[in-house]
Amino acid sequence: MGGKAGRATTKASSTPRKRDPIDEAHAAVAAKQPERALQLLRDAYASARTNTRRAKLQGALRDHGNTYMWREDWPHAIAFYEAALAGHRDGDDTELVGEVANQACWACLRAKRLDDAIAHGERALAWHREAGRWRGVGIAHYYLAGVEFERGRVPEAIAHAGHALAATEQTGDQNQRVAYLTGVAAYHYHAGNTVECEQLARQALPLAEALGMEGYEAHLWVLLGNVALDDGRLDDAEQRYAEAEQRFRRGGQRNDAAIATGNLGNLALERGDLALALERLDRAAATHEKEHDERSLAIVLTDRGAVKTELGDHAGAQDDLDTALAILERLGHTRRVGFVRGRFAKLAEAREAWQEARAHYAEMEIALDAVEDRVELARMLYAAAGVEAELGDSTAADALIARADELAAQVTSAHGTRVAHALREVALARREVGHDRAAAARLAAIDPALLAVSSELRRVAIRLRRAIGATRNGSAV
Repeated sequence: MGGKAGRATTKASSTPRKRDPIDEAHAAVAAKQPERALQLLRDAYASARTNTRRAKLQGALRDHGNTYMWREDWPHAIAFYEAALAGHRDGDDTELVGEVANQACWACLRAKRLDDAIAHGERALAWHREAGRWRGVGIAHYYLAGVEFERGRVPEAIAHAGHALAATEQTGDQNQRVAYLTGVAAYHYHAGNTVECEQLARQALPLAEALGMEGYEAHLWVLLGNVALDDGRLDDAEQRYAEAEQRFRRGGQRNDAAIATGNLGNLALERGDLALALERLDRAAATHEKEHDERSLAIVLTDRGAVKTELGDHAGAQDDLDTALAILERLGHTRRVGFVRGRFAKLAEAREAWQEARAHYAEMEIALDAVEDRVELARMLYAAAGVEAELGDSTAADALIARADELAAQVTSAHGTRVAHALREVALARREVGHDRAAAARLAAIDPALLAVSSELRRVAIRLRRAIGATRNGSAV
């Protein structure tokens, strides 16, 4: 039989090769389908049989979390980070999940999920500390400092930021050192420790300049401006805030530039230029609203409420303060809630609604006592003593003054000490209205230079002089 030898052939398979879920997830993210990407990776993670495969899937979840973090899409960033953390098993390597936990802490902080932020940060800290990874330890402490500050717990923020700074002694990372020095300085400022704030800021500034970290330079100029303002050096403060504003704008940091603009608004208020103060605070508020920075918006609205109170726009002040209070209570920022209560008290005083002012000062005292803000608490107690004097309760006024005296003795700023002393004299003068010579003598003893740099002192002194004049004319105070 003749014929050709048969040849064996194979039929090409019509079934496409199954794609790796990591690749599918990447395509889903590119197609703006984060939920699909998340589900693909979760399912793959649940069925992974080796540590190597699980680590690869964790890395993919982290990378997509980072993508959404840079987009400031906090809910999706958190979802990917928490999915990566959910599969961690005892005995697994903690370097990757420690990094993810730090990122989850930061994302939760930005999303105002503060309890979750604390949980992730503490988990990261434990993992990094146990393994002696000092860079991770520093980052965890720094993020936890931010969470505590957002809660209004400034002493705890200082402690965490200090630990972060100490970690740089182990790593030698100078960029982190600038960041952590700036953070510690800022938290000291908010605690009323202006001497420590200035020392740390001046330590960080030349290092930031040498490293070309202009954003941090700008933040440091803001802090130095704050210290100058608190010290009554208004020209220095204006120059420093302007330096900061210029650097922020040059770097495209609109929201941070608005913070500097708001500070310049407060400076104008201290100078007594209410129109300029209002214009600057209006601009700052508009930017914060556009940038969706609720905390900064609430701070500016608190300050704008003070300006409107001075202008006699009591309804406008009430609206701003109501909005600020609602935001800060929702964010859980105890210290700033206390400041808003203080502004409400000043508004009530302007209306001569003394019982209402008393109630607001009581709320302010609770808030400031909780966060151990000695400087503002002393000032508040002197102001509250004046209200008790207006209500005719000299015993309560004396008790508040005595407590304020104890706190004022702890103020480290020389200017702050002078202002506290002047506020004490004002409180005593308010107590002695009706005894015109004694009240007038106390007012006359206040340094005129302080009145030039403190709108608070000017406002109360003017009202007191009017009250003394009214009693001399036989009128009710």
